[in-house]
Amino acid sequence: MWQEDLARNIKTADEIVGRLGASEKDAELIGKVCARYPVSVTEYYFDLINPDDPGDPISRIALPHIEELEESGEIYSGGEDVNTIIPGLQHKYGSTALLLTSDVCACYCRFCFRKRMVGMNESEACNDLSAACEYIARHPEINNVILSGGDGLMNSNDVLRHNFEMLGKLDQLEFIRIASRTPVVFPQRIYDDPELLDMLAEVAKRRQVYMVTHFNHHREFTPESKRAIDCLKKAGIALRNQTVLLAGVNDSFDALRRTLMGLANWGISPYYVFQCRPVRGVHGIFQVPLRSGIDLVETVKGSLPGISKQFRFVMSHGMGKIEILGLVGNGNTALFKFHRAKEPENNGLIFTEPIDDQQTWITIDGMV
Repeated sequence: MWQEDLARNIKTADEIVGRLGASEKDAELIGKVCARYPVSVTEYYFDLINPDDPGDPISRIALPHIEELEESGEIYSGGEDVNTIIPGLQHKYGSTALLLTSDVCACYCRFCFRKRMVGMNESEACNDLSAACEYIARHPEINNVILSGGDGLMNSNDVLRHNFEMLGKLDQLEFIRIASRTPVVFPQRIYDDPELLDMLAEVAKRRQVYMVTHFNHHREFTPESKRAIDCLKKAGIALRNQTVLLAGVNDSFDALRRTLMGLANWGISPYYVFQCRPVRGVHGIFQVPLRSGIDLVETVKGSLPGISKQFRFVMSHGMGKIEILGLVGNGNTALFKFHRAKEPENNGLIFTEPIDDQQTWITIDGMV
């Protein structure tokens, strides 16, 4: 059972040190981070780490950094606090509702923008699905729902079935999205659970289901993940991917190109490349400066076939989802476009902002 596999996750400094042979000093530092932000790594994903590489990208994604304890950065990003209607239900864009169905993930990625809650604060997860569905029903402009978290696939099959049954009663919904990193960090949850796959196949017969995966590095493309992806495709699930641009992980030409090509090779549409958010415990570790990020993305795009470069380079800002279009003139100004705005009058608006070499985010009217 997948729950038994999950129970064997690596969660403590002692376990990390025991497997990687870190020093006593390292163990002390890791312990301090674990006490502030939970650590949880599946055995499968931990085994992808190369212990002989101090810059290993999988280690950087999954294992603690002492810099996480810095107090700078935002607790909430992208306006999640002001867009929350009831616990677990956010409504930022007119046609889309977001449900936080769990506060748990199979692996606690160190760059998580919901670091404030994942693994330690279930109060932000949806505890009243009926109330959430009633709100959606009162807002007929909502035509799709995203099941997120944490990770929705960390719910039991009974909970998932209840979610799908409740949402299935809302005729206004044209499709459902599931945001999940499970195919990457815990593919066994998918391919070892025929009940889950049968359930997804049944839901997909009645309404289109998209799964938005989160592959961030080409080393995550393993035979196990491929098996999970193939099972999802066989169940009729459409696949999209969101990659976060991460310093020390995929901020090189080779790493980003191989990741985007890998998606296309597996039949997953590259959907977004996200600028990492300025979240507390994240931004000083993983954010790539905008100027170098733009240069990298454009260079990589130039080397890709069309199917691999259909993604948009965006930031999820308090004002909306903003596409990062490129540099203007001498490179001291960047061009942006509201791909999806919180305020409808801003939709499609193109604007410029001055940027410097180290700038990783933009401020608009006092909002980040």
